[in-house]
Amino acid sequence: AVLLNVINIVLDYPFIFGFGVIPGMGVAGAALASTISQYIGAALALTFTLQRYGFTTQIDMDDMHALFQIGGNMFLRTSFLMLFLIVSTRVANVAGAESGAAHQVIRQIYVVTALSLDAFAVSTQSLVGYFLGADDRVHARQAAVISIGWSVATGIAMTVLMLLVTTPLLRLMVPDEAIAIFIPAWIISAVAQPVNAVSFSTDGIHMGSGDYGFLRNAMFISTVGGIIALLMINPEAIHALSYVWLATTLWVTLRAIAGLARIFVPEFNAPLAAPVQN
Repeated sequence: AVLLNVINIVLDYPFIFGFGVIPGMGVAGAALASTISQYIGAALALTFTLQRYGFTTQIDMDDMHALFQIGGNMFLRTSFLMLFLIVSTRVANVAGAESGAAHQVIRQIYVVTALSLDAFAVSTQSLVGYFLGADDRVHARQAAVISIGWSVATGIAMTVLMLLVTTPLLRLMVPDEAIAIFIPAWIISAVAQPVNAVSFSTDGIHMGSGDYGFLRNAMFISTVGGIIALLMINPEAIHALSYVWLATTLWVTLRAIAGLARIFVPEFNAPLAAPVQN
């Protein structure tokens, strides 16, 4: 992962601005650099896997069926996620160049915070899977609860940090004409970080419990609700971008509520739910 990102960075300059016989390609060059680095990363991952585990023609069809079922659910979940991000970006851009510029800044910071908060999801996914594999639902639920707690605390810290860096961020990344549009949307994004944290954490928990069908359905319902909110926004409104980030917060909140309910409402009879008390 580190290597493919280094390759991407190294290729960015010559492909974007040109170098020697390589013509400058601008945005297309950035896309080409990312594509090449991704293919190199995929080739290396395949090589390391074959070196570690070898190659076999002995395939268990039951395992293959389960793998394709999980892959299908995750493909649909990711598709719904990307659909919401695409629609939200379109609405922000339709609202004007300043709105689009401000949205891009907030979205890039949003990605950085998401990757940071996702660390808890990855760790919890492993722990929950381990304990459930050992038929120890008690410790699996404890791991889930601890993960949610740390995620919320980190989300609160993210909120404080984002609000503290508002002024230097404005000077560094936001055009003067976009500042008035940027600030209220930025505050909404910052305040939503604890909810984002719960959403990411519960995603990891349910991946660890193998509850991929639920993750697909929860993302579908949240995306439908979020896109309905986006389509209700008047792009000519003064604070259209703020409404875009309110819709984004609604989208994440729906995911968080569904993720928590799946864990703590016994009637769902989910892999990680506590038994229903008679």
